[in-house]
Order: sequence, then structure tokens, then C-alpha cells
Amino acid sequence: MVRYVHYKTYPPNFDRAKAIAQGRRQAEGNLERYHYLRAAVTGAYDIEQLQPGDPNNPNPLPFVRHGLVFDRYKLHKLKPLRGMKLHPNADGTIHPGDLKLYKEELFGNWKVREAGILYAYMELRPFFNMMLNYNSPAKTTGIPAWDKLLDEWKAAGFPKRMLQCMYFARESGCMDPRCPFQHDAAATKRDKDLVYAWRRARCGQLTPEDIEIFRDVVPAEYSPGDDGFIVEEIQYYIKNPDPLICWNTGCCQVDDHPELAEQLKRCSRCKVVTYCSAECQKKHWKEHKQDCHPYDQIIHDDELWSRVGFRKGLQWNGNTVKDDRGGITVSISPRVRSDK
Repeated sequence: MVRYVHYKTYPPNFDRAKAIAQGRRQAEGNLERYHYLRAAVTGAYDIEQLQPGDPNNPNPLPFVRHGLVFDRYKLHKLKPLRGMKLHPNADGTIHPGDLKLYKEELFGNWKVREAGILYAYMELRPFFNMMLNYNSPAKTTGIPAWDKLLDEWKAAGFPKRMLQCMYFARESGCMDPRCPFQHDAAATKRDKDLVYAWRRARCGQLTPEDIEIFRDVVPAEYSPGDDGFIVEEIQYYIKNPDPLICWNTGCCQVDDHPELAEQLKRCSRCKVVTYCSAECQKKHWKEHKQDCHPYDQIIHDDELWSRVGFRKGLQWNGNTVKDDRGGITVSISPRVRSDK
């Protein structure tokens, strides 16, 4: 279970040699990403257009893609980044609607939230379109907190201490004893608690305390780091919770008798799925079994959640969400009444 714990040295299940080796890899990773971010902020890159069939175009489909070449950045050797879709207007700006979508894509991703802006550049399309807009006459990434951070970072001479360590909030923690990047345990715990509340909302399990805390707050004031994104999501679920249904595919009892929704029973283990009867639960067990985990684990185990904020596996509407190195896929299986 990936519940946040701040280890001051290295996790107890790591031997010293392994911790030292991982600490070195972490230091290299932080440093490389620091320089990519600095190059992006200072505009030390050139955009290349990659036609279909170009050996530098990693996209197998017949679409034009773009690359960023960092030859103008002299502080560190940076490899080109290729295969993204960049879509600046003639003046270099990005449409505000696209920036909003990119904000949602980044801050719905628990990996970006956990690792911060040094990790965000790994999400090439959203991050670099936002940086193009930052370097344009618009002068904004679309996220006020990022604009403030980057403006102050430039003005201060690009110190590493102003940027969140990419590894600090991970289960293992940062194992570089000389890490120059920011380690903020309080900020990490605060954001993790927001993510856990969002997951409770997704599971239909917001607590009375959650509702009292989030219902009437101004999202961007309560959570400025993501421009209020996650609080807006929680508030949406307070007002529009997912419908209570019998998860047994094809059961039509609640459709025909809506008053039964309040009488549905939750799975005693996961507390997420609901059924109208023990018979329906038994019929659905084969589908539900692989996704049935203790409720506390579902909320706290990051690996059970996709990078876009959906719990992996079967959803209430019959769809299935899969998220692995190959990307995110959603298998759409409409719920069909058994009497039709």
C-alpha cells in the first residue's frame, strides 16, 4: 500500500548498498529534468516538424508530429524530445480551452502531483504546449501557481532548492543524501490528503467531514497549486454523485424500482460496488473478484488508480479502465438489461 511516509534516510526494507545506488539514479534523474525545465523556461529550444515516415517521427500513424531540439541550451547535454503534437497559433499562443484541458490532464495524474513540475515534462504534449504559451505574448502556462513559481525561479537565478524533488513524495522517498531540491513533507501530505478525498468521492464514499470541508470553499484558494482542479472535482461529486446501481450486469431492479437504490448493500470488503441482493452479488463475483480489495487499500494504493484519476478495472457503467506502459485504454461495455 502506498500510504505516504517520510523516511529520513532510506526505507527499512532497503539495504544500504541498494539505497546508495538508487540515490545516485535519483540524483541523475532530478538533474536531467532540472535542465529540461530550465531550457523550456528560457526558450532554449527549436521546434522541428516531423512528417509521416520521417525516421525521427516515432508515431507509426500517418500524422505530422513535432520535436524539440535543445542545441541552444549549453549548460547540459539534452537529447531531442520527439513525437508530440504542438499547436501554437501564429503568435506562439495556445488556445485557452486547450490549456484548461492540459491542466486537467496533468493534475488528474497522481504521478504528476506526487513528483511535481520536474516530472510534468514527461507528459510531453500538455507540458510543452503550456510552455510555448508561457514563452508567448500571453506569458502564462494556464496555471497561476506555475507562472508565479517560474517567474520567481528565473528572477532568483534558477536555484534547485525552489523546485520540488521528484522522488521525495514517493513511497521510497528521496535517497540522495545531498539532494539540493525541495523536500516539503507538510505540502506533500496536504496534497496526498486531497487526492485521497477525491478517490473517496470517486468511490461514492465522501465522509461528512469531507463534505463540510469542501462544499463551499473557493477551489483555487483552497488548492492554488493545481488552480483548484481537484477541489472542483470533489465539489462536482458532492453535487452529482454517481448513481447507485446494482453492479450485476443486466440487473434491472433499480431501473424499474428507483426507490430500491437506497436499499442497496455495498460489498463488505471493498465498500465500492453495490448490489440489490445476495444473488446478484454472487452472479457478479467473477467480474468483480480481480478488482475487490480492502477499501483502505483502494483509497491509498496509487497502483490501483489510473493516471487520469479513474480507479483501474471495472467501472459502475460497465466500462473497464486499463492503464499500463502501453497507455490508457477504456473498454466500453454498455450495461444491457437481462430481460431484453
